[in-house]
Amino acid sequence: MSPPENEQGSVPTLAIQLRCAPFSLDAAQRLVQDAERLASGPFDEAMDDRGHISDRGARPWRREVLAKALKRRRVSLTLVRRGDERTCVELTLLRDAHGSFVEFLMTSPSLPGAWPLLAARARAWAIGLPGVTSGSVGDPAANKVIVRAHRAMGLGGPPPCFGLNLRWRHYLAPSLSGLFLAPEDVAAAPALAETLENGLVELTFFEDPLAWDHAEARERVFAATHWLRARDRFGRPAEGGVTSP
Repeated sequence: MSPPENEQGSVPTLAIQLRCAPFSLDAAQRLVQDAERLASGPFDEAMDDRGHISDRGARPWRREVLAKALKRRRVSLTLVRRGDERTCVELTLLRDAHGSFVEFLMTSPSLPGAWPLLAARARAWAIGLPGVTSGSVGDPAANKVIVRAHRAMGLGGPPPCFGLNLRWRHYLAPSLSGLFLAPEDVAAAPALAETLENGLVELTFFEDPLAWDHAEARERVFAATHWLRARDRFGRPAEGGVTSP
């Protein structure tokens, strides 16, 4: 199946997002090096919350730039590699008083063949980063579409540990999911579930992360959202049945 068109046109996009405990300079550098391997080359721009901090070709990922960024109490650093007009890779590292956030974003015509490598790297980061509490892998274009569909159907979103909507794959720590769902409900969710070596649960809700707009994938997302809401400890039942918009 060919990937659906997204909000950027026909070029597919995937995002890896992870929330974790503060990470060290060595861990940040490993993240950057892993991301560059996925991007097939070095990042050539770096930006913080004040704007550009390096020019193209300045190798902004070098240890000195990371060390300077991580010394701040509040960290905001985005590294960018631009290919042709249809290819862009970004790695964002954020840290505040509540913890850290990592986002890897790739837009590329090569994603239909390359996404299994991104999925494998997401799992490795989920296992290797300190204190991961939640994470996801999915096409950002799906988020607004699915949230709008939830509202149109009167369905509402899943329990808050998943965010505003279900994505292709989620990672959940029992310390977070247990606030909203019983462990047996997480294990029995209508998804492919696997417990990783660090205790995180990996939940995959449909087969192809780039095919979220196909009818079967969307029906699975809506049905799983309805199922999870019905088991939310905070008792927010769906408003009505589940039918595709």
